[in-house]
Amino acid sequence: ATSRSWDALVSQMAAADNAGLYAPLRTVTTMAQTEDSRQHALISGALQAVVRAMAMDEAGVLVSACQALVAIVQNGSTRKQAAVDAGVLSALVDAMAVHPDEWMVAEEVLTTLEVLFCSSASSGRREREALDAGVPRAVCNTMSLHEERPGVQELGCRVLRVLSSTAELSTAAFAANATVSAGALTQINPAMRAHASDARVQKECCAALGAIIARSETRRIAAVESEVVAVLAQAARAQSPAVSAAALEPLAELANGPDACRIALLEAGVLGALGSALA
Repeated sequence: ATSRSWDALVSQMAAADNAGLYAPLRTVTTMAQTEDSRQHALISGALQAVVRAMAMDEAGVLVSACQALVAIVQNGSTRKQAAVDAGVLSALVDAMAVHPDEWMVAEEVLTTLEVLFCSSASSGRREREALDAGVPRAVCNTMSLHEERPGVQELGCRVLRVLSSTAELSTAAFAANATVSAGALTQINPAMRAHASDARVQKECCAALGAIIARSETRRIAAVESEVVAVLAQAARAQSPAVSAAALEPLAELANGPDACRIALLEAGVLGALGSALA
């Protein structure tokens, strides 16, 4: 796609109402298939136009805007930061509040958040801005509202995990504390219970727990108090090797915690569960 094509698309979006945004947003998703095209989308202002489209009250437009934004920002740290600078985090948090009953909206918003934060070279800036925008609480609220939807639980845990495991350790600690304050630990517990046979949900819940409680005795104790030890022990006994392996990380974090954590592991019979997982 040429720069002229992107400029025309931005003009079309600027003049469109709710219904008129569907076609250009889908065109953005189709055009943003190469690195050059994604850079044209940034330079032309298409990225910012997509973020503005998220403010529309039509759920379908929001879903299309999320898909378009993911297409533009993938594999591009500069584009991800440009989206944050354009206000995408507030737009996504607002979307979850405006469409609380729309599970499809929830899944697209959570997918977009994961893509924005998933980067091995993150400086922590986007994650800090996510905390300021209230992302952890919005994610936990959405997970609570859609407890029966495995996709929402899986994606929500992914977002909580990437926020809490950014390479910048001080930001990771702040983010992990924010997720605990937002209710992540008490939300992961029912998610694992409700989807005990769903390997993807179980793995993502375990990974999120491991990231949240890493390097913190306070968060490890909070995890024990939220009664996650029992569901972790059950996951460690799972027939799926991937699930049982995923449970080992948070269990090991708890085993490295204070005496209260180790006592909880013993009372839950977790040593037997660990033996089953390692057999």
